[in-house]
Amino acid sequence: MKVELNINFQIVKEMEVNCMEESFILNSSKNVNDISNDLLDLIASYAYANDTNYKKSYSNDIVCVKSSDSNFTVGKVYEVNKGFLMSNNDIRYGKFYSLDELNDELFAHFIEFKGEA
Repeated sequence: MKVELNINFQIVKEMEVNCMEESFILNSSKNVNDISNDLLDLIASYAYANDTNYKKSYSNDIVCVKSSDSNFTVGKVYEVNKGFLMSNNDIRYGKFYSLDELNDELFAHFIEFKGEA
């Protein structure tokens, strides 16, 4: 599927997404970060519904136990949804298939959230 990202009626980004069958054009007056996140959410939701490998991606609430920068806060609970994790700075990380993979890829370290202490 061909995906076009248009801002103010100008193509900013074009990409091919193999798991989709229909084309669409995303127009928005939002900032680029919000548009990118919207586009990633749309692709992720479609892929999750139509790709059997995608359904194995990691989804859980996790707690940061170690961090070396401002992207993640120690003690804060984060949601990993369909393999993607959003940082404090609205940077999307992923796609992860396990907590171990997430911890291997990021400088911060997380454990599964088991509920209120």
